[in-house]
Amino acid sequence: MPPGGTAYAPTATWALRDPAIAFAVLSGAAALASIYRSPRVVAILGARLAAGALLVAALQGVAYAGDLVLVEVVTRGYRDPWMQNVRPAEERARMRGLPPDRFTPGERLALWPGIRTEMRLRKRASTDFADAGYLLVTAWTKARTMRGLVEPNPEMFNQATDLPPQVLCDPNTVRFLQLRYIIAPPDIECGLWKRVPDSQVDGWLEVAVATEPDDRVWALPVSRLAEPIARRPALSPDSSLLAGLVPLPGTSVTLTPPGVTIRLDDPSRGNGYALVLPLAYDPALRTSSGGVRNVGGLAAVSGVDRRDVMVEFVPDLVAFLRALSLTLAQCLAVVGFVGLACVAWRSG
Repeated sequence: MPPGGTAYAPTATWALRDPAIAFAVLSGAAALASIYRSPRVVAILGARLAAGALLVAALQGVAYAGDLVLVEVVTRGYRDPWMQNVRPAEERARMRGLPPDRFTPGERLALWPGIRTEMRLRKRASTDFADAGYLLVTAWTKARTMRGLVEPNPEMFNQATDLPPQVLCDPNTVRFLQLRYIIAPPDIECGLWKRVPDSQVDGWLEVAVATEPDDRVWALPVSRLAEPIARRPALSPDSSLLAGLVPLPGTSVTLTPPGVTIRLDDPSRGNGYALVLPLAYDPALRTSSGGVRNVGGLAAVSGVDRRDVMVEFVPDLVAFLRALSLTLAQCLAVVGFVGLACVAWRSG
């Protein structure tokens, strides 16, 4: 949400997602337990008031769901489904204008800046393309991690990988990122993108294809890792990191989610270089040879001594504990709700 912006968001939409909610519910249960030990009139009144407040809060979700059914199904005849489309992913992509027989799934797909937001406003899920097997590089994340890779990203908890036009129109960047398709407005012309005839997405967008694909490994001399360019977000308009990368002959990098495969015809080709990958850096990345480091928000591998190197995402103990803590918070929230219900029942 941008500063000064407002939106109506029913509390039921985010129920049990935020650990703070769990502790708030537990606090309410504890408070009602104290009320229960008070004189009987106070206990009954307090319990019923709390139950009424919970009922009012819960009805927001029911009212929102009812309005959604009325507007989307009854009024619009289910012509514009939003988050309720149960058709297969390939069929959804085909209906929107990206048929798999014309555009190969498994290739990287980018959206022109602002398109993802416009799709959301028009109730068209950009995730349909990811579900259909395309490697969608334009995404939204409720975290602050993308600011180290992509700029501009001014909003703290609503960051994205919307690549700026300067990045999408730079031929070397397109080759390095292995971008194959882009969905853009019809009046956009840039770089090495070539529009596909008779391609239309959502009735107003067009698809373009990169004319010069390149799967070589791009590298940065190790001596330059201490320079400021290695600390600036790589995918920002004023970054010069990608311009300093050198494609290594006799090499290839293959995107194999959730990892990357690097192949060198001679391991010595990587000597003195950090192999920069078209992959966002994450501390949980592990490599079968050498080590992984952060270079401008991208993952880079150095010290490679094998022909074939696998870089995979392997969650560490910290990531596991964070996921476990959220699950525990959800369980505590359920316990809190049960506690509230028990106190209200016993008070009645």
